[in-house]
Amino acid sequence: MVDHMQIALRHGRVVLAVAAAAFLLPACAKDSNDHNQKRDVDKRAEGYEAYLPRNTVELDNYNEAQRLYDSPSTIIWCSTT
Repeated sequence: MVDHMQIALRHGRVVLAVAAAAFLLPACAKDSNDHNQKRDVDKRAEGYEAYLPRNTVELDNYNEAQRLYDSPSTIIWCSTT
């Protein structure tokens, strides 16, 4: 009786291992596909070059707008209208 239980337990472990492998193999294939997509994106991005601004006009405008938005009189005016 004990031998049959041990054999059944071993078979159960084998079935569990096969089921786990069947579940994990497609996940590995998906990771491979994701890796290929990432490699393609990286390859395409190597050809791009970032624009480096020559002046600070946009930054100056941004900073001036932040000063305006932070002004108490602007906050009161916008709150009352």
